[in-house]
Amino acid sequence: MSAKTVSHLAQKSARLSSITDQHQNKLRKTLDQWFFGEFVKAMKLPLLRKIYEAGAYDVFVELLQLRSDADLVAILDKVDKYNADVQMYSTKQALVHIEQLAKGQAKPWPKPKDNSQRAGKAAPSASKKSGGVIRDSKY
Repeated sequence: MSAKTVSHLAQKSARLSSITDQHQNKLRKTLDQWFFGEFVKAMKLPLLRKIYEAGAYDVFVELLQLRSDADLVAILDKVDKYNADVQMYSTKQALVHIEQLAKGQAKPWPKPKDNSQRAGKAAPSASKKSGGVIRDSKY
């Protein structure tokens, strides 16, 4: 089935769902589950950029704004997972940053370097048999 056919059927289904509140609610629930699974839970930066390149970014944002702020953070955690500032963003800041990433105007933060291991040596670990500083003391 072509994308045009699927789009046409989706529009017709939306019209059909308007017959009763029960049909509307069921379609709304189905669309919500679909959007969450395909565009929140499975989000990766290449998908976000494809959404923008396909001219569907405005629809994506419209559907995203119907969801909780937790989903904004979830998307940012997936496309810019090393950006520690994400948790502090307002809704507007999060949407602006997502748009910049989608357009390629911003890049995700790089992975931080692991400082726990220097010069190839493993970080020291505490002994499991240690009784603590006072108990193991000779005094």
